[in-house]
Amino acid sequence: MSLLSILLEVGGSYGQMGAGIGAGLAVIGAGMGIGRIGGSAVESMARQPEIAGKLQGAMLVASALIEGAALFAIVVCLRIKESFWNALSDCKDCFSRTFFSFQNPKNI
Repeated sequence: MSLLSILLEVGGSYGQMGAGIGAGLAVIGAGMGIGRIGGSAVESMARQPEIAGKLQGAMLVASALIEGAALFAIVVCLRIKESFWNALSDCKDCFSRTFFSFQNPKNI
């Protein structure tokens, strides 16, 4: 196994790991944001019960927007992983063809 193929395989695993970390951070951030919205809304409703209806509607809209942004971030992470993996496999094919053509002078 050549050094180039080892490096390309390691690079692919780093790309997958980065996509997983990015998706995880997006979910953690969305969970924290929705939790803060819910906690603040409950606290506000306890202080002023007469605005509970308006506050619930605003809270649901804000939570939906945060959830949509988190879903978008997860999709972007997965697309980056897929495009990175495709580019890496194309690069691996290119390098292997170049390596074999230099090694065997009959292919030139």
